[in-house]
Amino acid sequence: MSSNSRAPVDIVSDLEIVTLYVQPRHHGRGIGRKLLKTGLQYCSDIGRASTWLAVNAENEKATAFYIASGFEKVGETHFRIATGPTRTTSYIFA
Repeated sequence: MSSNSRAPVDIVSDLEIVTLYVQPRHHGRGIGRKLLKTGLQYCSDIGRASTWLAVNAENEKATAFYIASGFEKVGETHFRIATGPTRTTSYIFA
């Protein structure tokens, strides 16, 4: 989690889920769901009921995971990875 993290859209919290990864060999075991649930419970415990996150638009599994977990797509942003020549799109979920 990262506090005071300004989202690329104005309608969301300043609390960002920066990184949530589960290695592919562990997919399908509910680990991601448990990690997310624990993180969101922590946010609630400290009085911060809402959060936001960004997902690479090409990552269909992550997008489906967050939608199934109750997040909604509220916008998108574009960025370059390192010095790469192409722009990448990320969806913003809250």
